[in-house]
Amino acid sequence: MNHFLLATTYLKDLMRTDKERFFLELDHFRDLIFQSSDIIKEDKRDGKGAILAHGFFDLTPANCYYIDGEFVFGPLEFCIKNYPANALILRMINSLYQGDIDIYRQIPMEILMDRYGLNEKKELWWRADW
Repeated sequence: MNHFLLATTYLKDLMRTDKERFFLELDHFRDLIFQSSDIIKEDKRDGKGAILAHGFFDLTPANCYYIDGEFVFGPLEFCIKNYPANALILRMINSLYQGDIDIYRQIPMEILMDRYGLNEKKELWWRADW
């Protein structure tokens, strides 16, 4: 029998019950973002991060299911060429916090922003997300 959840539900449940596993699963999701496209500019540790040949804008937990231990995506329709991976990582994070005040109490967003190196240029990533 298949067991499936929206990925946001799965990750939020982990955030509340098993923070260590939450971080591992979120790291895995971030890795999927990097695997979704060729990297045309490597991360030079200058805060700008890597640039993907194709940034799939809907590659977020809100557009994904967690089925039998795997993140499963439907068709990825929205693609932006030469897009910063960090902007997609911010979208990944933001999709977990939207509309859920309690999540901010579980793990403040700034912890995830720091974990993924987004704080230095966060205004740039927010603008890209908007």
